[in-house]
Amino acid sequence: MENKKEKFKSILIKLKGIRYIVLVLIIAGGLFYWFQIRPSKIYSKCDTSATTLARDLYKFNNPYNLKEIERGIQNRDSYDSYYKKCLRSKGINK
Repeated sequence: MENKKEKFKSILIKLKGIRYIVLVLIIAGGLFYWFQIRPSKIYSKCDTSATTLARDLYKFNNPYNLKEIERGIQNRDSYDSYYKKCLRSKGINK
């Protein structure tokens, strides 16, 4: 009878240890996502968005420069402005 109780207690102790390990892994995974993966996705989306908006603005202001429009020329200041606004709206200050 005592032997079964001791086995049961040792199993419970091992389960508590596993719970803590799982908890630490979940927290570490969440922190990794929040500080590594999430910002890289935001940078990528903001880059795409800023590029599109800057090109559209350039096309609007320079409708007769067809060669430059085909090459994807854009105004660098417009791109930087759109990019910074996008980052700030997503909670990243740069």
